[in-house]
Amino acid sequence: IINNMLTAALQVCCFLLLMMNEVKSSGRITCYAAERNKHFILEVLKARIELLRQKVQRSNSSPIKVLEIASGTGEHAALFADCIPNIIYQPTEPDQSMHSSIRCWSENNNNVLEPIAFELNSNSKVNSLVEFKSEQADVIICINMIHISPYSCTEALFSVAEEFLSRKGFLLTYGPYRVNGEMVESNIKFDISLRERNSEWGVRDIEQIIETAQKYKIKLVESVAMPANNMCLIFERDLTIN
Repeated sequence: IINNMLTAALQVCCFLLLMMNEVKSSGRITCYAAERNKHFILEVLKARIELLRQKVQRSNSSPIKVLEIASGTGEHAALFADCIPNIIYQPTEPDQSMHSSIRCWSENNNNVLEPIAFELNSNSKVNSLVEFKSEQADVIICINMIHISPYSCTEALFSVAEEFLSRKGFLLTYGPYRVNGEMVESNIKFDISLRERNSEWGVRDIEQIIETAQKYKIKLVESVAMPANNMCLIFERDLTIN
């Protein structure tokens, strides 16, 4: 099992390295995909957090706690923490070699916490998230992970949401998705390339993701079309289920 996990982690690292270019003078690593999508995701996230503040009647003086799963280079953490007022941002990344990049990107953001080496797996609920007690994360973010990891990681993501998401909070995921079994030609080619790298990777069906979320009392409340044939999916707790 350990060997399989190490092999999968190595494959993810190799895949990400294909899209990265290290800026050695600053210690930051730039991911081309993150550079392209981060401002578009920011627009969705910022609007959603404002709605959350209104829903919970929380003033701007009271911070929103944000938990990011699979933070990668740390570019999203730095931008979101800089542009959204009064949030406390917890990045997590299983690949500890990326932690220095996360720190460098957020060196001027006092509201970004030290990255945690957190990995989604069957023990995710009790694995390293000591900073968050049950139902204390107002927002959980997971960007471009679902399609480059085994589906068991998606299961674990919703398990984490069930454990840590506040009652009125939300989970935001971003990436390419298959809708009603269909997707555009570019995503079909991307899906093929992913499965060639690892048979457990691939563009996921939204219907399957919704079904998985429901197992953990989480429901899809909104899907937002994004550039380059991607989507933001917004999930909340299904409070009608005890």
